[in-house]
Amino acid sequence: MVDFEKLLREQREKKSMAKVSMTDFFSDKEFLNARDVKKETIVLTILSAESVKLNRNQLVLRFKETPKSFGLGKKDLKYMIQKYGSETEAWEGKKITLQKEASTTPQGAPTVTFHVQQE
Repeated sequence: MVDFEKLLREQREKKSMAKVSMTDFFSDKEFLNARDVKKETIVLTILSAESVKLNRNQLVLRFKETPKSFGLGKKDLKYMIQKYGSETEAWEGKKITLQKEASTTPQGAPTVTFHVQQE
């Protein structure tokens, strides 16, 4: 179970954090990538949610249908809390739909990413 208030408090207490890329810790083989999925949407069943500390804490979802994980951004995290509540244990067994969306990399290059489809 993830204590969001504690994570936010820890984040505020840290004055400076080293910039770290997710790819420094995880390979593309471990995370869902929009390039790996041919369909525009994919429905997955949540097995668990866990906090991963990168340059900030990020919540990572693990699924029944694939060994690959999905890191929730702020928009997706807010939606998940609104829909399923702030206790991540309540999310287990819930189905979510990931939808492809056009985006840009931090360097400005076009790319395709996944976001939780909001109903």
